Amino acid sequence: MKKLKILQVGAGNKEFRTEFYIKKEFKLLGHSVLTFNDIKIYNLLSFLSHIFFRIITYLFNPDLIIYSKAKKISIANFQWANKKYTTIMWYFDIQVPFQNSILERARRVDIFYITNIGQIPFLTQNGVNARYLPQACYTDYSYKSNNREYLYDVSFIGNNNKHMGMREMLLKQVSEYYDLHLWGKRWETGTTYTSHERIFGEKYANVCIRSKIVLDIKSYEYCLLTNGYFSNRVFITLGYGGFLLSQKVKGKDEIFEDGKHLVYFETQDELIELIGYYLSHDEEREKIARQGKEYVLQNHTYRIRIAQILDDIKHIQNQRFK
Repeated sequence: MKKLKILQVGAGNKEFRTEFYIKKEFKLLGHSVLTFNDIKIYNLLSFLSHIFFRIITYLFNPDLIIYSKAKKISIANFQWANKKYTTIMWYFDIQVPFQNSILERARRVDIFYITNIGQIPFLTQNGVNARYLPQACYTDYSYKSNNREYLYDVSFIGNNNKHMGMREMLLKQVSEYYDLHLWGKRWETGTTYTSHERIFGEKYANVCIRSKIVLDIKSYEYCLLTNGYFSNRVFITLGYGGFLLSQKVKGKDEIFEDGKHLVYFETQDELIELIGYYLSHDEEREKIARQGKEYVLQNHTYRIRIAQILDDIKHIQNQRFK
């Protein structure tokens, strides 16, 4: 495939964002990428940013435009760009119910990638060419450590949602039984757990490696009911070699095998019991962590996701220009 000129709309220059690693993989494959941060430019230029987007796009003349949320790209500009260029959108978050503003944008791209399977029928019925493309592991391959000197029994990496939801309730219960460390925003200090700053990159990797157990707990119950949805926390943690005790989501076991790549729990009692079991079974826990890391690095990296996108747009462009 020829080397492409790609216009990336989103926060592609902000390290540790998914867009950053998408851009990185495109460039490693030899493609040129220009990033248009729609939110930052809108905050600077207001309504003039809509004109500026057209000017930049026209001058750059991309082979592909890839959007993430693109909240500050107008519907009119989505329509204009799709008539002239190959356009795709990779929407990482989950919307329940699906926001009309996102739906209108999804209708105006050649392919709308979404990180769950459950909403694809709805999108298809509403005129969207929707496809399932989960996030992936953005492990920094330069960071390698075999140091398994554990510092933490149980860790959770993620933010507090500012209300007592499912995540907060389960973590509160865990902290009453085990030494729990929380890494993220808005966790209060002086409670039954130990709170830390939000972490990325090497610090994230270090917590995964130095924790006996890393938890994956969803924010809202609808996340458990939407087929195939889970955050990139799963890929990142496994990619860094962490042992992941993960809340079971419909369709997730079709990708990750229970007891081989990670371990699932469904109820609070099961979570408490499994933590106790794996804290006292080091060899079994570490074997699962190794297998999970190998599996993710072989099957679920952003390099693999980009290869899928490139294959898809090749077919789109062949149809456009045949």
